[in-house]
Amino acid sequence: MKVVRQLGSGTYARVYLAQDLAGASTPDRFHANYRPVEIAIKILRPGLQEAERGRIGQEAEILREVAHENVVTLIGGRASPPEYGDGPCLVLRPAEADLTNFINRAPAGRGLPENLARAWMGQLCRALAHVHSRGVIHRDVKPANCLISLRAAEGFGDLVGSRLQLADFGMARKLPDHSSLGPPRRKRRKGPSDAEVAQRPCRAHPVTPPAPRGYRAGWLGG
Repeated sequence: MKVVRQLGSGTYARVYLAQDLAGASTPDRFHANYRPVEIAIKILRPGLQEAERGRIGQEAEILREVAHENVVTLIGGRASPPEYGDGPCLVLRPAEADLTNFINRAPAGRGLPENLARAWMGQLCRALAHVHSRGVIHRDVKPANCLISLRAAEGFGDLVGSRLQLADFGMARKLPDHSSLGPPRRKRRKGPSDAEVAQRPCRAHPVTPPAPRGYRAGWLGG
Protein backbone atom coordinates (compact mmCIF):
# COMPACT_ATOMS: atom_id res chain seq x y z
CA MET A 1 0.00 0.00 0.00
CA LYS A 2 1.31 3.43 -0.99
CA VAL A 3 0.02 6.60 0.72
CA VAL A 4 -0.56 9.38 -1.84
CA ARG A 5 -1.81 12.38 0.15
CA GLN A 6 -3.92 13.44 3.11
CA LEU A 7 -7.63 13.92 2.44
CA GLY A 8 -8.77 15.23 5.81
CA SER A 9 -8.38 15.04 9.57
CA GLY A 10 -10.60 14.84 12.62
CA THR A 11 -10.41 14.76 16.38
CA TYR A 12 -8.90 11.29 16.66
CA ALA A 13 -7.91 10.23 13.15
CA ARG A 14 -6.60 11.32 9.76
CA VAL A 15 -7.78 10.12 6.36
CA TYR A 16 -5.36 9.50 3.48
CA LEU A 17 -5.73 8.61 -0.16
CA ALA A 18 -3.68 5.49 -0.88
CA GLN A 19 -3.01 2.99 -3.64
CA ASP A 20 -3.58 -0.69 -2.98
CA LEU A 21 -0.62 -2.52 -4.49
CA ALA A 22 -1.72 -5.98 -3.37
CA GLY A 23 -2.22 -7.05 -6.98
CA ALA A 24 1.27 -6.04 -8.11
CA SER A 25 2.15 -9.62 -9.11
CA THR A 26 -0.93 -10.18 -11.29
CA PRO A 27 -0.66 -10.05 -15.12
CA ASP A 28 -2.74 -6.84 -15.20
CA ARG A 29 0.03 -5.11 -13.27
CA PHE A 30 2.21 -5.12 -16.41
CA HIS A 31 -0.51 -3.87 -18.75
CA ALA A 32 0.14 -0.43 -20.29
CA ASN A 33 -3.17 0.96 -18.97
CA TYR A 34 -2.92 -0.58 -15.50
CA ARG A 35 -3.81 1.75 -12.62
CA PRO A 36 -3.51 0.77 -8.93
CA VAL A 37 -6.77 0.63 -7.01
CA GLU A 38 -7.31 3.83 -5.02
CA ILE A 39 -8.57 3.49 -1.45
CA ALA A 40 -9.04 5.80 1.53
CA ILE A 41 -7.48 4.76 4.83
CA LYS A 42 -8.46 6.20 8.19
CA ILE A 43 -5.55 6.11 10.65
CA LEU A 44 -5.61 6.95 14.36
CA ARG A 45 -3.64 9.93 15.60
CA PRO A 46 -0.64 9.01 17.78
CA GLY A 47 -0.80 9.41 21.55
CA LEU A 48 -4.47 8.51 22.04
CA GLN A 49 -5.79 6.87 25.21
CA GLU A 50 -6.90 3.26 25.06
CA ALA A 51 -10.59 4.22 25.13
CA GLU A 52 -10.08 6.58 22.19
CA ARG A 53 -8.16 3.92 20.25
CA GLY A 54 -11.17 1.65 20.59
CA ARG A 55 -13.30 4.07 18.61
CA ILE A 56 -12.02 2.83 15.28
CA GLY A 57 -13.31 -0.66 16.01
CA GLN A 58 -16.68 0.76 17.07
CA GLU A 59 -16.85 2.79 13.88
CA ALA A 60 -16.18 -0.31 11.79
CA GLU A 61 -19.02 -2.17 13.52
CA ILE A 62 -21.43 0.72 12.97
CA LEU A 63 -20.47 1.07 9.29
CA ARG A 64 -21.20 -2.63 8.73
CA GLU A 65 -24.56 -2.17 10.48
CA VAL A 66 -25.65 0.87 8.44
CA ALA A 67 -24.39 -0.13 4.97
CA HIS A 68 -26.30 1.95 2.41
CA GLU A 69 -25.68 3.64 -0.95
CA ASN A 70 -25.67 7.04 0.77
CA VAL A 71 -23.27 5.99 3.55
CA VAL A 72 -19.51 5.76 2.99
CA THR A 73 -18.50 2.21 2.03
CA LEU A 74 -16.33 0.21 4.41
CA ILE A 75 -14.04 -2.14 2.46
CA GLY A 76 -12.35 -3.65 5.51
CA GLY A 77 -9.62 -3.15 8.09
CA ARG A 78 -5.88 -3.70 8.18
CA ALA A 79 -2.72 -2.64 10.00
CA SER A 80 -1.58 0.94 9.42
CA PRO A 81 1.50 1.51 7.22
CA PRO A 82 4.67 1.23 9.37
CA GLU A 83 5.49 4.92 9.03
CA TYR A 84 2.06 5.82 10.51
CA GLY A 85 2.22 3.67 13.64
CA ASP A 86 1.28 0.13 14.50
CA GLY A 87 -2.45 0.59 15.12
CA PRO A 88 -5.36 -0.58 12.98
CA CYS A 89 -6.86 1.49 10.17
CA LEU A 90 -10.11 1.45 8.25
CA VAL A 91 -10.09 0.94 4.48
CA LEU A 92 -12.87 2.95 2.81
CA ARG A 93 -14.02 3.66 -0.72
CA PRO A 94 -12.72 7.16 -1.56
CA ALA A 95 -14.73 10.09 -2.93
CA GLU A 96 -13.55 12.94 -5.11
CA ALA A 97 -14.58 15.77 -2.76
CA ASP A 98 -16.79 16.74 0.16
CA LEU A 99 -19.69 19.18 0.35
CA THR A 100 -17.48 21.93 1.78
CA ASN A 101 -15.48 22.05 -1.46
CA PHE A 102 -18.60 22.73 -3.53
CA ILE A 103 -20.03 25.29 -1.09
CA ASN A 104 -16.74 27.22 -1.22
CA ARG A 105 -16.68 27.06 -5.02
CA ALA A 106 -20.23 28.36 -5.40
CA PRO A 107 -20.60 31.95 -6.71
CA ALA A 108 -20.56 34.53 -3.91
CA GLY A 109 -24.03 35.44 -2.72
CA ARG A 110 -25.74 32.75 -4.81
CA GLY A 111 -24.90 29.46 -3.12
CA LEU A 112 -25.44 26.07 -4.71
CA PRO A 113 -27.88 25.75 -7.61
CA GLU A 114 -31.35 24.80 -6.36
CA ASN A 115 -31.60 21.52 -8.28
CA LEU A 116 -28.20 20.41 -6.97
CA ALA A 117 -28.99 21.39 -3.38
CA ARG A 118 -32.29 19.52 -3.55
CA ALA A 119 -30.63 16.39 -4.95
CA TRP A 120 -27.92 16.29 -2.29
CA MET A 121 -30.24 17.20 0.58
CA GLY A 122 -32.60 14.41 -0.45
CA GLN A 123 -29.73 11.91 -0.41
CA LEU A 124 -28.57 13.15 2.99
CA CYS A 125 -32.08 12.71 4.39
CA ARG A 126 -32.24 9.17 3.00
CA ALA A 127 -28.90 8.40 4.65
CA LEU A 128 -30.07 9.73 8.02
CA ALA A 129 -33.40 7.95 7.79
CA HIS A 130 -31.60 4.65 7.16
CA VAL A 131 -29.03 5.23 9.91
CA HIS A 132 -31.78 6.12 12.41
CA SER A 133 -33.78 3.04 11.42
CA ARG A 134 -30.77 0.99 12.57
CA GLY A 135 -30.79 2.73 15.96
CA VAL A 136 -27.67 4.83 15.24
CA ILE A 137 -27.19 8.58 15.69
CA HIS A 138 -24.33 10.22 13.78
CA ARG A 139 -23.81 13.25 16.10
CA ASP A 140 -21.47 15.08 13.70
CA VAL A 141 -23.41 15.88 10.52
CA LYS A 142 -21.68 18.76 8.69
CA PRO A 143 -20.60 19.55 5.11
CA ALA A 144 -17.08 18.17 5.65
CA ASN A 145 -18.58 14.77 6.52
CA CYS A 146 -20.76 14.63 3.40
CA LEU A 147 -18.66 13.09 0.63
CA ILE A 148 -19.51 13.60 -3.03
CA SER A 149 -18.80 10.81 -5.52
CA LEU A 150 -18.76 12.48 -8.93
CA ARG A 151 -20.32 11.06 -12.06
CA ALA A 152 -19.20 13.93 -14.33
CA ALA A 153 -15.92 15.70 -14.87
CA GLU A 154 -16.77 19.39 -14.52
CA GLY A 155 -19.63 21.83 -14.05
CA PHE A 156 -22.41 22.19 -11.51
CA GLY A 157 -25.05 21.33 -14.09
CA ASP A 158 -23.65 17.81 -14.53
CA LEU A 159 -23.44 17.04 -10.80
CA VAL A 160 -27.13 16.30 -10.18
CA GLY A 161 -26.40 12.64 -10.99
CA SER A 162 -23.60 12.46 -8.40
CA ARG A 163 -23.94 10.62 -5.08
CA LEU A 164 -23.69 12.07 -1.58
CA GLN A 165 -22.41 9.72 1.13
CA LEU A 166 -22.45 10.40 4.87
CA ALA A 167 -19.02 9.70 6.40
CA ASP A 168 -17.04 9.85 9.65
CA PHE A 169 -18.98 7.78 12.18
CA GLY A 170 -16.30 8.21 14.84
CA MET A 171 -18.71 10.12 17.08
CA ALA A 172 -21.72 7.93 16.28
CA ARG A 173 -23.54 5.97 18.95
CA LYS A 174 -25.76 2.90 18.80
CA LEU A 175 -28.84 3.28 20.99
CA PRO A 176 -30.27 0.20 22.72
CA ASP A 177 -33.85 1.45 22.32
CA HIS A 178 -34.77 2.43 18.74
CA SER A 179 -37.87 4.26 19.96
CA SER A 180 -35.56 6.91 21.41
CA LEU A 181 -34.99 8.19 17.85
CA GLY A 182 -38.66 8.95 17.24
CA PRO A 183 -40.58 12.10 18.16
CA PRO A 184 -41.31 12.65 21.86
CA ARG A 185 -44.33 10.71 23.04
CA ARG A 186 -47.01 12.16 25.24
CA LYS A 187 -47.67 10.50 28.55
CA ARG A 188 -50.89 8.55 28.45
CA ARG A 189 -53.50 9.39 31.01
CA LYS A 190 -54.88 6.61 33.11
CA GLY A 191 -58.08 5.44 31.43
CA PRO A 192 -61.38 4.49 33.05
CA SER A 193 -61.96 1.02 34.44
CA ASP A 194 -63.95 -1.63 32.56
CA ALA A 195 -66.90 -1.10 34.93
CA GLU A 196 -66.94 2.65 34.22
CA VAL A 197 -66.78 2.07 30.48
CA ALA A 198 -69.69 -0.38 30.65
CA GLN A 199 -71.91 2.25 32.29
CA ARG A 200 -71.30 4.85 29.57
CA PRO A 201 -73.59 5.10 26.53
CA CYS A 202 -72.09 4.16 23.17
CA ARG A 203 -71.29 7.09 20.88
CA ALA A 204 -69.67 7.22 17.47
CA HIS A 205 -66.53 9.34 17.19
CA PRO A 206 -64.54 10.15 14.04
CA VAL A 207 -61.16 8.44 13.84
CA THR A 208 -58.21 10.75 13.10
CA PRO A 209 -55.25 8.97 11.47
CA PRO A 210 -51.85 9.55 13.10
CA ALA A 211 -49.63 12.21 11.57
CA PRO A 212 -46.81 10.77 9.44
CA ARG A 213 -43.27 11.04 10.72
CA GLY A 214 -40.81 13.08 8.69
CA TYR A 215 -37.56 14.97 8.71
CA ARG A 216 -36.91 18.68 8.46
CA ALA A 217 -34.11 19.71 6.18
CA GLY A 218 -32.24 22.99 5.95
CA TRP A 219 -31.45 24.89 2.77
CA LEU A 220 -27.98 24.75 1.22
CA GLY A 221 -28.55 27.47 -1.35
CA GLY A 222 -27.99 31.19 -1.05
